[in-house]
Amino acid sequence: MTALGLAVLGCSSPVELPVTAPVAPAGEPSAGAGDAPAAPVADTPVAAAPVSPLPPSSVEGVPGWLGVRVVADESAGGLVLPGAGPIVVLSEAWSAVPPGVAIRRVDPTGVAPAPFLRSQTARYGCDGGQDVSVASFDGTSQDPLVWLLPPGVDATPVPLTVSDTPTARTWDAGGQRFTLSLTGPDRAELRAPDGQTVLHTTDLVTQRMEGDEGSHLDLKASFMVPQLDAAWRIGGVLLVAGRFDSYEGQHYVVYTVGAAAVEHEVAYLYRCAF
Repeated sequence: MTALGLAVLGCSSPVELPVTAPVAPAGEPSAGAGDAPAAPVADTPVAAAPVSPLPPSSVEGVPGWLGVRVVADESAGGLVLPGAGPIVVLSEAWSAVPPGVAIRRVDPTGVAPAPFLRSQTARYGCDGGQDVSVASFDGTSQDPLVWLLPPGVDATPVPLTVSDTPTARTWDAGGQRFTLSLTGPDRAELRAPDGQTVLHTTDLVTQRMEGDEGSHLDLKASFMVPQLDAAWRIGGVLLVAGRFDSYEGQHYVVYTVGAAAVEHEVAYLYRCAF
């Protein structure tokens, strides 16, 4: 099974390359001083092959892509993908994009260049790993997750803070609060800033896999419950991004906050059969 990155069409336009004027074939005589002038030949523009547009965005209606920091050890926060990175988008949709496209990234330090390097296949998971298609970008990040920007898009980082009680974990970003709380034995809900909308529900009573009867939810851990890592304002839209582990892989989610908050699962990596 291979990992899949999900996304939506962007809106970049094809670019036409300059056209060189036609040249007469070698060996053809040119008109001399006493010759009758040659009939004018109209230059016929030759359409250049269009440059491939940028791939679909990670979240419909929001320009850009969710990027993941590549690290040597997962304890540093990020993803271990030897030979890829330093930042990757979990998608195969960049295979037609030429290297060097001027992408930028936004993280807590601000906005900085993160040019596209290449589309490639990396290995991820147990027992030698599985093939996963990724796009690699140059650049650094302080967060496990970053947002990558197409040209001409305004963005700013938004501070994300976390606090805990015995039965709840909350994240605050841009004046909005997300609350993850225990609602029963091994059952948890992540609620939107309005306090009413349930964005994500985990219930080990129904989701527990055979052979894992002893596991329980920990609101501070990523097993089966989202842990929010980063927040940004992209073109006026507040995004909050996070990750969680299921029994066989890792899920990447983005929450958009507008008139309503919505969860978008933008990528999944298969790691190992339970």
